[in-house]
Amino acid sequence: MPLPFDLVGYPREKIYLIKDGVVKDGVYDHLTALKYNRKCTGNTLSPEHASFGALPFNLAMKEGNNSVEEMISGTKKGIYISRFHYVNILNPMSIQLTGMTRNGTFLIEDGKLGRAIKNMRFNTGVIDMLKAVDMVSKERQIKSGFIGPTVAPYLRTNNFTFSSKTSF
Repeated sequence: MPLPFDLVGYPREKIYLIKDGVVKDGVYDHLTALKYNRKCTGNTLSPEHASFGALPFNLAMKEGNNSVEEMISGTKKGIYISRFHYVNILNPMSIQLTGMTRNGTFLIEDGKLGRAIKNMRFNTGVIDMLKAVDMVSKERQIKSGFIGPTVAPYLRTNNFTFSSKTSF
């Protein structure tokens, strides 16, 4: 359930981080708003987590025009990821993320979902990954997160970097 205020009482504002494929703005907690002479956007964490800086809450991504079945059937060779184990920030300035797949990673071959494969670790850049998205699903899922829910469609991208396999 989205909250109308951040964790110290500032009202949250609707912010378009990216709109129509263009980066529009960022979010500001109390300290970064003061530092950059901006208005606080209601993204302040509790004092014990203030060192993280401003984090976006209640992320939502617009749906697309494709079904998940169309995305799979239009893929000659790929990997279907149904779940991530965790995601951490490697480099906040370039938005490099690391994490692992979990319990539902499958090969796609000739437009068909194939056999399960071992989980893998990834290190990928969000901007490059999003620039390579060529299909977005009509379906969206709501997932709980560290600070609030995320609403997102399925994405098909041609730029997602796996760095190693896992032991499980």
